[in-house]
Amino acid sequence: GLYMSTSLDILLVDDDSALVKTLSMFLQYEGYNVMSTTDPLEAYKLATENHFDLLIADYNMNDMNGIELAAKCRELHNDISTILITGYWDKLSEAGDIYDDFRAILPKPLDIDRLLDELNAVKSTH
Repeated sequence: GLYMSTSLDILLVDDDSALVKTLSMFLQYEGYNVMSTTDPLEAYKLATENHFDLLIADYNMNDMNGIELAAKCRELHNDISTILITGYWDKLSEAGDIYDDFRAILPKPLDIDRLLDELNAVKSTH
């Protein structure tokens, strides 16, 4: 129809619970649908049960890092966009050539305006 849903369904995963709480509230306020968790295994379970347009994942997490989680989510939904956030720029070089896999890799502390720009770009492609 003419009135396409402009909202994105976002899965947000970071083991920093304060960041998850703040960011998910902010994104919901901006009009996005957000499901969030601090546990990447729980995030993967959510991804098997729901369709998401976008995954925002922290790189450095227990059990499964953000790169592994993103790869698993892409297996489930080949059209999912992924954004990696990290406080460990130096560690990313060890992860190999991942830049093609992610729509954006954003450093922490998070630049909210930059994130919103990325979300707008994702929105326009969905």
